[in-house]
Amino acid sequence: MIQTGYITDVSGLFVGHYTDTLGGTGVTAVLTPQGAVPGIYIAGYGPATCETDIINERSAISCAHAVVLSGGSAMGLSASHGVREWLRENGYGLKIQSGQHKVVIPIVPQANIFDLFPIGRPDVYPEKEQGYAAAQAAVSGAFLVGNVGVGTGSTSGKFLGSDFSTKTGLGTASVTDGKIIVGALCVTNAIGNILHPLTREILAGARNESCEYVRFERELHDKGILPDRIHTTLTVLATNATLTKGQATRLARDAGEKAYRSCIEPCMTKKDGDTIFALSLGSEEVDEASFGKLISLAAEAIVQSILCSVSSATSVGQIPSAYDVIPTMRQSPIFQPMQASSASNISVMSAGQCFSPIFI
Repeated sequence: MIQTGYITDVSGLFVGHYTDTLGGTGVTAVLTPQGAVPGIYIAGYGPATCETDIINERSAISCAHAVVLSGGSAMGLSASHGVREWLRENGYGLKIQSGQHKVVIPIVPQANIFDLFPIGRPDVYPEKEQGYAAAQAAVSGAFLVGNVGVGTGSTSGKFLGSDFSTKTGLGTASVTDGKIIVGALCVTNAIGNILHPLTREILAGARNESCEYVRFERELHDKGILPDRIHTTLTVLATNATLTKGQATRLARDAGEKAYRSCIEPCMTKKDGDTIFALSLGSEEVDEASFGKLISLAAEAIVQSILCSVSSATSVGQIPSAYDVIPTMRQSPIFQPMQASSASNISVMSAGQCFSPIFI
């Protein structure tokens, strides 16, 4: 099986972007037009979301037709209205009928990042039209990563202030094990540093005035000395494994906790809106005994998509990318493709490259 390292390796899923380079913001729409069994885990304490209650495991609704990730914080939440309109126009959604009355209602949850500065502008944020454009642009194969869509204005390492952060962006990856595929799409807009999950090397994060990375000191968090602004890492997981809503929720929670805590420091704080969505689209059965392996595959996909969000980002204005903070980063083994081992049936891919796995 040939893998290309995108969340779209999971059949039935499409990704489209709207990018506003001048405004420093954008929208990424993850479409599942035929419906997917959803799960969600909101790990941070400051999310900007809409229509997320309807997909939690207590809700009677058992499918989602898209997930929207957008910039603009709470002001950009109307982007999902445009995605919903595109789906409805094309006949996708819950089909409800009573007598002669018929209506199509797409289920489209959304989560946003705070990107109104230092790259974005407080008076520019995605609206309905931009969401519609992202849905209209959705493709089932390879798509752009880095400074695109919701990753246009994202930065990471803001605990010393946004002006001392590093440019990160949108990343994607997929992991396969036999017939099971798990894909992830992630935008890193973290208050904390992005670390190598094994060596704890800072890959992108807070900088001092000499443009050198600075370690996060736990005392700052304990004393409440963190910027007052909201910061967020958002992830969409997708798999061809057949899951219930409860299992999808558990996958989002357990894989998200494992991945985020391995490579983002700090994460899931009172100043974060960290959110993980999970979507089940396939027919591959996974028994309870194998569910732990699925969690590890999903955590691997998230970590690799986070690494992709660092390696694919480019500098914007006064905010440097990781490659401009540490020029030798391009030679870092974590960003170098490796030859896939014929001794394993597990393939780890990130936006077209095969990488050494972290968890599996």
